[in-house]
Amino acid sequence: MKTWAEDLTGRTFGYWKVCKRAEDKVFPSGQKCIMWECKCILCGNIVEINGQSLKNNITKCDCHKTFAGKNMLIRTCRECGRLFWGGPRAFYCPECRLERRREHDKEFKRRKKLGDVIPNGSIVKCEGCGKEIIKNGGRQRFCDLCAAKHLKEVDNAQSLEWKNANRDTYREAKRRFRQKRQAEDHKIDTLMPGVFWDVGKQTFIASICLDGKQKIILRTRLWKWAFAARIKAERLKSSGSLDEEVISMIPEMCRLGQIKLTDYVYYTKIQMDVYERYLNGVVQADIAREMECSRQRVSQILQSIAEKNIKAQKDADDL
Repeated sequence: MKTWAEDLTGRTFGYWKVCKRAEDKVFPSGQKCIMWECKCILCGNIVEINGQSLKNNITKCDCHKTFAGKNMLIRTCRECGRLFWGGPRAFYCPECRLERRREHDKEFKRRKKLGDVIPNGSIVKCEGCGKEIIKNGGRQRFCDLCAAKHLKEVDNAQSLEWKNANRDTYREAKRRFRQKRQAEDHKIDTLMPGVFWDVGKQTFIASICLDGKQKIILRTRLWKWAFAARIKAERLKSSGSLDEEVISMIPEMCRLGQIKLTDYVYYTKIQMDVYERYLNGVVQADIAREMECSRQRVSQILQSIAEKNIKAQKDADDL
């Protein structure tokens, strides 16, 4: 027999909507607990929760644990206004998304019947540069290079809109990120202009200035690749043939062995041992102790490497 209790049917507590009253839970001591059948308005999960936990908003749905720490937030559907879990580009709840998909398929079949559809494999023109490309998808409008630029433009516009609407949240997140980066990540100068050792990510970063912006050429754990990629980019820039497409090809050229550091700078085995220890964060005194030489000798080796790097870059500039 159910005991009397305030009727919570139809009411909403947090993200729980009460559907109906469930069977009372009886403990071994004989004490009864009033239970309610509730539905999560985010994922649709149905569970039984006692009334006290509902009113105090203690019980959480499993979907909160599933999406915790991920790039998933509670979104509002643009169609029906329902709350749901979704990523940055989730604008509709699963039900409305399915309905929109059905309407899209219906419209596609109508257009296909009228012959107003360009089949995959056809030759079309890129809307960005006008170059002829092979159509590989129903919504393809750009070539690979223009598609990346267009996506970046859309992302920048959406990011700017969000930042203007959430200034306080953005400033706080940026402050926390800056503090974390300053505490964990920093860069070490490698004596080669444009190449740094990122301590946080444990990689070498080779970059170059193109059209007034710093472009990352390569991220690698091999300093020889980073140096060679930077010098190759300098030579291409001097000849006027460097652009974003060429920069994207340089890492593959390094992996295929088409760019080698020995083509530009020669290092002896002793110099390489000293330099690798220096890049790994070993101080000059410890290097001298390991190499059984004076600290002044280590400084001279590092200085000679710096001079060779500068000379190699000047040679690249002269080409």
